[in-house]
Amino acid sequence: LFREFFAGDNEKLLENTTGAEQAETEFLLCYKEELSKINVPFLESIPTNPYLANHNITMKSKNTVPLEDCTPIHTLIGPSLDRGVACEESQSYQEIACAQTISTYPIRSEVMRQGDPICDRYGLNIFQNRLVCVVADGCNWGDPPRNAARAAINAFVRYLSNHQGEIGDLQYAGGLVLRALSMANAEIFKGLDPEADMIGTTTLMGGIILELEIDDDDESKQTVPQYGFV
Repeated sequence: LFREFFAGDNEKLLENTTGAEQAETEFLLCYKEELSKINVPFLESIPTNPYLANHNITMKSKNTVPLEDCTPIHTLIGPSLDRGVACEESQSYQEIACAQTISTYPIRSEVMRQGDPICDRYGLNIFQNRLVCVVADGCNWGDPPRNAARAAINAFVRYLSNHQGEIGDLQYAGGLVLRALSMANAEIFKGLDPEADMIGTTTLMGGIILELEIDDDDESKQTVPQYGFV
């Protein structure tokens, strides 16, 4: 897809793609001019520091421990309460994950704070030995940024969770994270008319925590699981 994107007719490429590939192409189109000026292959830049460069290459080829069951053990999506003077109670799962949103805006009345609704969102899908996690901060105040953050969170978690069975190494996982970001961006516009509706924006940070296979010659780590974050 990347080779076709930089070499071909993007309008034709959009016509010939659907679903995640189309969302990814539309997302990349926003940055094509900047990406075309880079003298290194997209997603392949390596730090100039020799140690970091070697570590970068080694990590990209790391294999991951496969999932025995691709069904999430537990899901945290929130906040469940995004308006009012009371703080949301924290959501947690055992000692693995905990999430909570708070507001430090002043109270305007008995039922309302300045800045309502809370535009921050979070999402986690917990698997046997993996965790899909994401946070988003809707930009500015009001329903549009809250809706943008909520749509992006849901699409990001859904896409990565549905494709967990495909992951075999960290490099492939990185490609899925990029595509999940494209899906999150596309979800913000779904069902809205750019000419008539106010479409909110949001920041987003998310990824996957995965268990890594341990090298046979690394005896010091044989009894301790190793994890990476993409």
